[in-house]
Amino acid sequence: MSLPIWVIRFDVLVLKNNIPEQSATEYIEQLLLLGTALCYAYIGWVSSYRRRVAVLVSAFFHVC
Repeated sequence: MSLPIWVIRFDVLVLKNNIPEQSATEYIEQLLLLGTALCYAYIGWVSSYRRRVAVLVSAFFHVC
């Protein structure tokens, strides 16, 4: 939970930028979204009861 805070701090204090489109913060955000989408895809793969909702949520996070 503290990873985004540390990355923002790294961007602002160490790299001395104001978080542009190509920054460590943006890259970590994309990795966290991919991880979330993969987690929901896995839930949809193993659970037939939650498959529809998990695939829907996974697709939502994948598009973002």
